[in-house]
Amino acid sequence: MGMYLDPGSESFVKAIKSDIYIDKTGLLDILNSNIGKEKCFFAVSRPSRFGKSMAAGMMDAYYSLGCNSRELFQSLEISKKENFGIFLNKYHVLHIDMSTFLNDAKEGENPVDNMNDTVLNEFKEEHSDIIDETITTVPKAIEKVWKKDGIGFIIIIDEWDCIIRDAKDDNKLIEYYLKYLRGFFKTEEAKKCVALGYITGILPIKKYDGESAMNNFSEYTMISPKNLAPYFGFTRKEIEPYLEKYDMELEKIEKWYDGYEMETLNADRTRSYVHMYNPNSIVDAITFNKVESYWKNTAGFRQLNDYIGLNKDGLKEAVIHMLSGEKIQVDVSTFQNDLTSFSSKDDVLTALIHMGYLGFDSRTNETYIPNEEVREVFSSAIKVGKWEEIAEALRNSEELLEA
Repeated sequence: MGMYLDPGSESFVKAIKSDIYIDKTGLLDILNSNIGKEKCFFAVSRPSRFGKSMAAGMMDAYYSLGCNSRELFQSLEISKKENFGIFLNKYHVLHIDMSTFLNDAKEGENPVDNMNDTVLNEFKEEHSDIIDETITTVPKAIEKVWKKDGIGFIIIIDEWDCIIRDAKDDNKLIEYYLKYLRGFFKTEEAKKCVALGYITGILPIKKYDGESAMNNFSEYTMISPKNLAPYFGFTRKEIEPYLEKYDMELEKIEKWYDGYEMETLNADRTRSYVHMYNPNSIVDAITFNKVESYWKNTAGFRQLNDYIGLNKDGLKEAVIHMLSGEKIQVDVSTFQNDLTSFSSKDDVLTALIHMGYLGFDSRTNETYIPNEEVREVFSSAIKVGKWEEIAEALRNSEELLEA
């Protein structure tokens, strides 16, 4: 059992021991149905604080041969599936959180190389008989281990896009990073070794010349979550027992944290729409018995201020209309999945949809401010930003504030 290679179940144990735990192990059933198949690569993008890391920890506990988790999952939804035991703790798992290496990198250091060296050292410790100095990359180490024991790898890269978001002006690093990732997922060797690839982030996969940098991934996003929509947040049915237990008003919770209405593909191939609540805000509101905005003091608040300050071709007017409760038409197709290539207000709005600051109605291709929590964040960002005109309107117009 290692830190990155074949991790244990500690992260998921903490999650299910929490006072508020929503069973999302149904996600594992969907992943299981794709293991070892051509469509075994998942790119799941959703906002910060929407449960990405919890899902990754759940996958560690379920798939990793570094632990024995049958009892841990025995009372959860996945245990009722016929294939529950087939995949349980049967794979090598490699779990990397890229944000750790980006945050720890000193000036002049390459976080991708730091990650490679750190993880490769763990491979050498665990498999000293076959991993020597001639093996210089983690993808090559994976191939070597697979050739030795024939056990497939589940590769999980959490916050995979943090370099594209936080080092957005370093094109050389971004290109180097994307080339490195192809070693995990795009080579002929990877097709043999990797049973399942799962990357999580806020943004969809970066586009170059209109194409995804890793086009063998199926993408599940805030705009098109497909059959993973139920696992992007909490549903009303899931939170009602906790609201009743802690005597909290559903109407107020809906007003503050609901609003992300997503189209989902059901098991019977029909389509429906499901309302998603911000999961971390729900947990905080119940934990502290207070309904308020729990998104204000995040790094995203500063980013929001920067992006709406761009005022691309009518962005200011669009924000004013949305603050008053209106929906705005948006073309999401031109967004290049980064935070620098904004060519229009639609690109900025699309970025804000992926970051969770706007909702998206796929039936009408409209965007809107989803709830009171986000509306308060918008108002605060404007008041401390450069939009004096709108800030003055917010201060003086009781009618707008009420709307």
